[in-house]
Amino acid sequence: MMRGYETCRNYHTSKLSISRCRSGNSQTHFTVIQVGNMKTIHRSIQALSNFLKDLPANERMITENSRPKVLELLQECWPHLSGSDEHNTRSDKIYRAENLRWMPPILYFELERHGATVNGSSRADVHHWEIDVDDGTAQVVKEGRRQLTKMAPRMDVRAKAKEIADAILNGREHPSFNWDNNQEWVVITISEIIPNQQHCVDTNPRRAD
Repeated sequence: MMRGYETCRNYHTSKLSISRCRSGNSQTHFTVIQVGNMKTIHRSIQALSNFLKDLPANERMITENSRPKVLELLQECWPHLSGSDEHNTRSDKIYRAENLRWMPPILYFELERHGATVNGSSRADVHHWEIDVDDGTAQVVKEGRRQLTKMAPRMDVRAKAKEIADAILNGREHPSFNWDNNQEWVVITISEIIPNQQHCVDTNPRRAD
C-alpha cells in the first residue's frame, strides 16, 4: 500500500506496473504508472551495441579496421534480431555486408543477394538494412539491383531483319541460309543470326551464393 492512501490496487502487465489509489479524505482516485523494462536485449546484441558505441564519434563509416569485428558481432546476434529473417536472410550471408555506417542507434549496411542469378539473371538484388541495436530489430528499408555481368551489345533487330529479307528476296547466300537446289525455299538457322550469349564475362568472379 502506498503511504498516505487508504486503499490501493495494483495492476501488472509485461510492460507496465499500475497502482490505483484512493485517498482517505477526498475519495479522489489516483493512477500511478511505472514503466518497467519493456524489452530484454539479448547479450549478443548488447555486445554489438557496446562495440559500436565505443567507436570514435566521427567514425560514421565503419573502417576496414573495425569492419571484421562488426561483422563478427553482427553475425553472432543476427538470429536474435527481430525481423532478421526477412527475405530468408541467414547469418551465414552477413559476411557480404557492404557500406556499413553507424548512426546511433542504427547500423546501416547493404547486402547483395544472388537468388535471381540462379534463374539466369545477370543482376543481383541489393537489400539495404537498418539494425536498431537499442530495440534489437532489423529491417530492409530499400531494395535495389546490381549488374554482375557485362551486358552483350544490343542488337539492331530491325537492321538484321532487313538484311535477311533482302538476301532472301535477291537469292543471295548467307551464313544462316540453307537453300534448296532450285533456290525456291530456304531454311534459316536462327543461331547464326542471333548468337548464344553465354560468353558474357563475370565482372566479379569472387561473387558466389
